[in-house]
Formats: sequence, structure tokens, C-alpha cells
Amino acid sequence: MIKEFKFTEIQAQAILDMQLRRLAALERKKLQDEYKELLERISYLEELLAHPEKILGVIKEDLKAIREKYGDARRTQIVDRTKGTLTSTDLLPDLDAWVSVGASGELTRQDQAKISPTVLRQIGKGAEVALLAANTRDVLYLFSQDGRSARLSVHEIPQNGSAKHLAELTEFTRRDDITAALAIPRITADESQGYLCLVTKGGSVKRVSMTDLLAANASDLTVINVDSNDRLGWVFHSSGKDEVILVSSAGKSIRFDENDVRSMGLAAGGIGGMKLKKGEQIVYAGVVDPNGELLTFTQNGFAKRSSFDQYSTQGAMAAASSPTS
Repeated sequence: MIKEFKFTEIQAQAILDMQLRRLAALERKKLQDEYKELLERISYLEELLAHPEKILGVIKEDLKAIREKYGDARRTQIVDRTKGTLTSTDLLPDLDAWVSVGASGELTRQDQAKISPTVLRQIGKGAEVALLAANTRDVLYLFSQDGRSARLSVHEIPQNGSAKHLAELTEFTRRDDITAALAIPRITADESQGYLCLVTKGGSVKRVSMTDLLAANASDLTVINVDSNDRLGWVFHSSGKDEVILVSSAGKSIRFDENDVRSMGLAAGGIGGMKLKKGEQIVYAGVVDPNGELLTFTQNGFAKRSSFDQYSTQGAMAAASSPTS
């Protein structure tokens, strides 16, 4: 400063002293103001603590300010659920799946949404017993050749991995021969409709009310009493108003109203559905699709496709007709 402005030392010092005094005065004034504000804040807070109603007033004003600044229309929807009790089924995964049941008892499950037609064909080759379109909330019923049934939840079957033997998941053993499988929605006996139709290789037919099946508590139960020289071959669901068709190894068939076979209890045997000669057996049984067709094959490779309209309705055990003629 002395060199720049040619001040004397006394003049420069006077200027410096005067500036420092001003700075000190400003800093002192600032501290005094802060102190005064703190005292006022303390007094205000003590007043609030002493009067709870004033605290509520402050909260109210703060909420109003938040509403004015951030308030907008509700973005979420509040939906009134259908009246009822939450069940264990509601907690299960809800996915469509393909369930494969192999002749040796292997079970696999594949997600329908993630599987290609090529992979599905490969899986189908190993599904000698059944390839079922199911849901993970369904119950899988397995049926053995001696007329017994075991059940398990579809979601219990391992997904997209190696097959698991049914002996590890049900009451069946590795010695049991599984001949049929059925996926049934998880409903109560009171909600069930229709019938379970069972047909043996020897031509016996039986109907069981779905109510009786679903009401059974045993995990391993008898669904039909099968003769020692016979075996259960087909199990399918019917509405109570369907017609059933049986086809024999001799190329004969019979079509009849399912109500020709009365509903029976689980432990009962079946009644004769089709007359068979010695050495003959049933090779197919199922519900008639009025708009569908029947495709038949011979051991020598001949095939025939015929409309179900060509098969007249008869009574059970009536004279069979020939679909391959």
C-alpha cells in the first residue's frame, strides 16, 4: 500500500486499523443478532411445549403447506375385493404348465409361456402315460393299473429340470404301474361338477361322482376294484351329459350315453361296457366330441379318420360296430 499509493507508514496503519475496527464491529453485530434469534427461537419452542394445542396448530399449518406444494390426484386405486376368506390356494403361483407323466413314473413340469413347439414335441415323446395342460394351482391325480389313485399339487413337481419319480412325491412306489393321469382344478367337493369315468382293458366301465373323489381324504385311495386279470387303462372327466366311446383291438367300437352307467362309490368295481371276445381288449376310451373325429391305427401301419357322426349311439354292452371297416 505504501509503495502503490506512496502512503506513509502512519497513514497506512491508520487505514488498516480503521478497517479492522469496522470488521470487528460487523462481526460483533452478527453474533449479537444470531444470539437474539436463538433466544427468540428458544422462547417460541418452550411456549409450544407448554401448550400441546399450539403444537397441533403448527402441524396443521405444515400439512396445509405440504398439500399446497405437493398435492395432486391419487395415483393408486383402492379395489374392494370380493367378499371371502383368503385360502392357501390364493398364495400358490398361478402359472400354466405342461405336465409330463412317463411310463416309468417320471414327472416333469414346463412353463407353457417359455416352451417352444420343438421342445414340447420332445417332451411329448417321453410322456407315454400323459402330457397334460395344467395350472400350478391344479391337483394332479395319478392312477395305477390296479385301480388306486394318488394325488399331488402340480406346483410340487420340479420345473424345467430333471424328471422326478412319482415315488418321491406320492404314496406310490417304484413297483406301481401308472396308466392314467388327470389334472383337476383345486376346488372343494361342494364346488365340483361332473363325473370321473374309468375304463379297464377288459371293457369294464365305472363312473364316480367328482364330489366323492374330492371329498376323499386319503392320499392313496382305491377308485375302482379291478379284477386280477384286468387292468385300468383310461380315466377322464365327463359332464354328466356326455357320450362315451370304446374301441377294441378287433377294430370294433361302441358309443353310449354315460348315464347308462350309474354312479358308484370309490371302492366298487365297474360294469360291462363292451363285449369282448377272447384275446381282445380295449385300446381306446374317451368322451365323444360331437364336432370331432376318431383316428384309428392298425399294427401294420394303416390309419383311418372318421367323424363321430358315423357312430350311432347304442346302449352299453350292445353289439359293437366296426370303425375300421
